[in-house]
Amino acid sequence: SASDYDSEGYRFKSCMGLAFKNIVSISDNVIKKLPDPRHQNENTIPVAAAAVADFKPHKIEPQKIKKDQLMQSITLAPTKDILAEMGSRKRENQYLLGFALETQDEHENALKKLRSKNLDAIVLNSLNDPGAGFSSDHNKITLIHKNEKSISFELKPKTEVAKYILSQILTHHA
Repeated sequence: SASDYDSEGYRFKSCMGLAFKNIVSISDNVIKKLPDPRHQNENTIPVAAAAVADFKPHKIEPQKIKKDQLMQSITLAPTKDILAEMGSRKRENQYLLGFALETQDEHENALKKLRSKNLDAIVLNSLNDPGAGFSSDHNKITLIHKNEKSISFELKPKTEVAKYILSQILTHHA
């Protein structure tokens, strides 16, 4: 809506008394349109939500595949890793937060992502926690900082989880 834009035409939202300017939604087919870090100021804090999928069909069929065509398999190809690209472009004074949804070796896999993608912190979500996840208004996370110190959180409403994550970003990026 028009109220989501400031007088300069930037998209914004506010939370916890802070204004978030120029919010960008990115899909894996627009990596080339990622903002150039050289044009971002020191207050820019990219927050990357978990990827929709790590794989996509290798070949896109031009028409719907009918049931009577009985496909035996679909070959998959990896999607572009937007978060890794953002990490490779990150400036020294920029803070980059990512998310990891894991189902096995959760902490170790989140640490690997933290290191390999040049993140300042990663939010570990588990599908193994009852009452948390996609089909719930609650979540249980572990926030892992670049120094590998982790803070685990009991099941809480997602709005409270979001406020906590934001406060951690501001504490560690200030």
